[in-house]
Amino acid sequence: MSEEEARPSLPRSTGDDAPWLVFSQGQSQIFCSTSNPKHVHRCRVPELVDNLIIGYSQYGWLILRREIDDTTTEFSLLNPITLETIRLPRLINSTGRFERGEHTLPPTDPCCRVVIADNETPQLAHCKPGGGADDTWTVQTFSEEFGAFCGLVLCRGSLYAVTGNSQLVEITMDNNNTLVGKILVDQGPLSLPYTVGSQNWNLVESSRELLWVIVCYRKFSDKELEFVLVYELDKSSMSWVQVNTLNGRAIFISPNRCSFSCPCATNGTKPNCIYFFLGGDNYRKFFAFDVERGQSSQFPLLAHSEGQTELTDDDEDDEPIPHVAFLSYGATAHQTTPQCGLFDETTSEKDVEEAEAEAESQCETQMVEEEKQRALILKLPSDILANIAKGLVDYRNFRNCCRILNSAIPLSPPPYPWLFYFKHYKGNLNFLDLMHGHTHEKQFQESLSDAEVVFSKECWLVMGMTKRIPNPDLDSDIPLRLHITFYNPFTKEALSVAEMIPLPFPSIFGVSAPPTSPDCCIFELCEGFEKGVILSLMRLEDQQLHFFLEADEQDFQPSYHNTPISVDDKFYFLDRERRLGVFSSGHGDEGEFKWTWDVYDWQLMNNVGEPIEDPCDEHGFELEYLVECGGEILAILVSDFGKLVQVYRFNQEHKGWLKVENLGSHALFVSRTACFSTVEKITGMGNKIYFPKVSAKQQNMVFYSLDTRRYHTFHDFEDAMEDFQSSCEIHLSGWIEPAYAP
Repeated sequence: MSEEEARPSLPRSTGDDAPWLVFSQGQSQIFCSTSNPKHVHRCRVPELVDNLIIGYSQYGWLILRREIDDTTTEFSLLNPITLETIRLPRLINSTGRFERGEHTLPPTDPCCRVVIADNETPQLAHCKPGGGADDTWTVQTFSEEFGAFCGLVLCRGSLYAVTGNSQLVEITMDNNNTLVGKILVDQGPLSLPYTVGSQNWNLVESSRELLWVIVCYRKFSDKELEFVLVYELDKSSMSWVQVNTLNGRAIFISPNRCSFSCPCATNGTKPNCIYFFLGGDNYRKFFAFDVERGQSSQFPLLAHSEGQTELTDDDEDDEPIPHVAFLSYGATAHQTTPQCGLFDETTSEKDVEEAEAEAESQCETQMVEEEKQRALILKLPSDILANIAKGLVDYRNFRNCCRILNSAIPLSPPPYPWLFYFKHYKGNLNFLDLMHGHTHEKQFQESLSDAEVVFSKECWLVMGMTKRIPNPDLDSDIPLRLHITFYNPFTKEALSVAEMIPLPFPSIFGVSAPPTSPDCCIFELCEGFEKGVILSLMRLEDQQLHFFLEADEQDFQPSYHNTPISVDDKFYFLDRERRLGVFSSGHGDEGEFKWTWDVYDWQLMNNVGEPIEDPCDEHGFELEYLVECGGEILAILVSDFGKLVQVYRFNQEHKGWLKVENLGSHALFVSRTACFSTVEKITGMGNKIYFPKVSAKQQNMVFYSLDTRRYHTFHDFEDAMEDFQSSCEIHLSGWIEPAYAP
């Protein structure tokens, strides 16, 4: 792709006004459309070379920052449409690192002020644009109670900042041109999922409202997204309230936390979605999280429109990518929607009454027709009614509608698992039928409204009641479990378990059997203080709790995207290096409790137990799952974007792994909450791996077939997919085996 010889201009999307991704790479830039990531443009815009975008303006300007040397920093304003540049004063001998910026009015307004914030200390600096070369920045240091200013946002004409202490501060200027900070909210939202490790929070203006957006990472991982939470400032109570929609807008968050929002009506981006990066993948992909559905999509980045399929650093002498940001062409400006009244000036009261009467008549007619349809259903033969019921998610309620249905439809659970999920954090429980695509929503018992699912076993959800306590030695809070409850969402039966010993770090749960079984044990594991692991085991039969500290020299590091499995009274677990940890326990001859913890390195073998070359590291597998299948231990490895899926079986005799090409009649169900296998009871379900993913357009369950080595849906099996790019991951989800009680 050749660069233009004339003075370049920033590229524009074809047919839409979607924001761009811009990568500064050496002396040139790579532009990628967010509405069509395959639309890539490479050019050299001198105004962007060596400059860091530290702010987006509602007035269509970018705020740029460039380090001249160790003591001097240069700032400027850039109009991305005209490429007009306004030079700002240089900041010399400053002790801060000012990487957030905002300006209060259009730069041509004499009252405009550009304000920049230090992200390490409580410092702000301000100046007037166009003041001339002799103008200087006024730097102010605020009280230590604020902490560093981590974000600046202009909303309804006022300037707001978020501090390192999670305080919301309003910034004003007094008559002496001095910035004044007033704390409006003492702390940010504290309620976060237990499964969250670290998080990035961002202050965003959207539709003239202040939003607090929290991007949550999976435990001990900066590559795995757990969930995204959005809170809106309630001005009446001055508190943050969780919201589950963006009112049709999209939010874009750059890696340095600079952000903006824009309407989606014409720009080709997804409404109610938040676009962002995760820090651990070197910006090779970006995410779009749907706030209303609780789903995320991933998009790879292309460096060229032809040939090359992934963004690499090879074009610029292997230089790393120093900066990446979202870029909008002034689309952040507010759009107003005309208010539609009940009737206009020419509408008379008589017209309104006639319209209401007609609407009421139509409603009555519709109710009569629906009653006729219900009567026709009840006249169907009982075997047909039973077949209809098999395809319903709400099988039990349909059966209990009346005596005819109750007697005609046998009480039996569906022959395959369902996906359970939460659209919103602490929202209602939803079920998705993987065969038919039906969904059903259930409410939790009020006593479990603050509980979170940490595991699932057959028809039971293992709920953890948690709270978070401040940790003065760490940047984040410590999650502390109060107690565990087994909950059957189909019968609404809840079995409370005595409190577990609170482990010092986030932990992973495993359960050996349903709580109704005398063999039920709860296994809990987390990282040790320096090396090794901390484990606890509780037998439900006697409520006896055992606590262990294993400081093994192999430094076993639990992976938080798979869960322990139980096979023959032993718990198995994969760590981040794919090492297999095995925990076994029992009683000695004199009744004393005994336990062992063994760790086996990852090693591929052939059928006679000889080690063979391991190709796994070449493919960069990002997801690993452990599943019990027919008494065997299987590992499922999934590469980036699901481009490659491999299955291996653990050889107990040689302590190595053998490649598996076919699962036969077995089906594997994998998720972060629990993984298990079933034998197919419906033709066509076997030899497949089911993920908590749906197709992006039709929202049908996506599975991987070991027969075709492709991804499919039951809705349209012939429309095969090569990878996960056309699918969405459902967060806060897992698999459950439905079961009903009479």
